[in-house]
Amino acid sequence: MDPRLHKAAVQGNTASLAALLGEKQLGAKILNSTTPQGNTALHIAAGLGRVAFAEAAAAEHGDLLVARNDQGDTPLHLAARAGKMAVADMLITFITMAGACWPEVSVRFLFF
Repeated sequence: MDPRLHKAAVQGNTASLAALLGEKQLGAKILNSTTPQGNTALHIAAGLGRVAFAEAAAAEHGDLLVARNDQGDTPLHLAARAGKMAVADMLITFITMAGACWPEVSVRFLFF
């Protein structure tokens, strides 16, 4: 993962995220990158309760909602485990809205 993306996710800096997404050589592909533990920027932001960053990342790249890290956790798992209910609620809303787009993915998949 690009250190600038990691820092932006930790800080919840949506302006930095927008700047990274706007870089011609990086673009939206940067959101596919992970830490050595398999965490995406959405995992990081969710676990730290960075609602605005998590919302921006999920809106940009919806597949991150079901991304699993090396422990099998989705961003929703990390938010719930950390007690970051505002992020968890936002992620559930995104997942519910995206459900029609992903017929093969059920909300149950995200919890078990």
